[in-house]
Amino acid sequence: MTPDPNPLKPARTRELITVLGNWELPEIHEVVPRFGAHVFRVSTVGSNLILKDLGEKEPDVARLEFLCEVLEHVDASGLAVSNPLRTRDGQPCFRSGGRTYQVYRQIDADPYPQDPVERKSLFSDVGQSIAQLHESLAAYRDPGLSERTWREDHVPAYDGWVERLTRDLSGTERSVVSEVARVRGAETKLRMARPGEQLIHRDLHPGNVLVRQNRVVGFIDCDHLSIGQSVFDLAYYAANLLKAQVDDAERPLPWLEEASALVSGYREQRPFSEDEMEAFPHALLCYHLLLATWFLTMDQEDAMHREIRCLRWLHVNFDSARNIAFGAD
Repeated sequence: MTPDPNPLKPARTRELITVLGNWELPEIHEVVPRFGAHVFRVSTVGSNLILKDLGEKEPDVARLEFLCEVLEHVDASGLAVSNPLRTRDGQPCFRSGGRTYQVYRQIDADPYPQDPVERKSLFSDVGQSIAQLHESLAAYRDPGLSERTWREDHVPAYDGWVERLTRDLSGTERSVVSEVARVRGAETKLRMARPGEQLIHRDLHPGNVLVRQNRVVGFIDCDHLSIGQSVFDLAYYAANLLKAQVDDAERPLPWLEEASALVSGYREQRPFSEDEMEAFPHALLCYHLLLATWFLTMDQEDAMHREIRCLRWLHVNFDSARNIAFGAD
């Protein structure tokens, strides 16, 4: 076995094992870093677990409780999600040494396949699984839902994205944003105001949809649950597929076929309304405008430039993207 490049110091290991004692867990064999200094894999005599160190900031326990309740509901519906395990006294987290910790079940997964036929089959299953997730989230009943999470509303944010990008970008990139806003902006705001709202994942990129043997086995990182349009979750996933391909000049872009398989799989489980079909290509545009603005704010220029390239590609191929939602070639 390759030694961990950043092994835990013995004192930190003892500290984490003491923290883990606040959950009802099988005997612990090992605690090792998984991602940086704040996410750890916990090996037990049973299944593996994930321990997250949420840092020193005082936790929003009400928010963590809300997430725990929703994900317990989804898990009970038979859909695998990485939901936080409750402590021995029923809490969604544990505070120790001025830091907050949560424990999750680990969902084992494989890398995404590279074979085109396998990928189309997988993305059909992903679409169906996202629809099942939406059905489960829609079935969660809480009369105070709007007070327990935020509302993801892109219509009032749209003009702000465009203003920021056209102010701070230059040359071709500014022209792309201006052209998209001029040609598509009014319809985008109209279409994104129509589809019905419900709880959505809100961070549904491929890294958060785990697969094994070309089938979806679970959803992770569900801490962005918010009220929004289900079509945005689907567009969020599809837009991330495009980002992985938009700069690949060595082959024809397979995105249209893969996104078609994704949407077809979704519709097999949960039919689109006409408003949702019309909104889908506009949700793709919103995603790239939102992320371009965010990366610009975070001074991540390479990532921002890629979002603009995707925005341009979608603008040029808008009718093809729209046809995906309507099931047309």
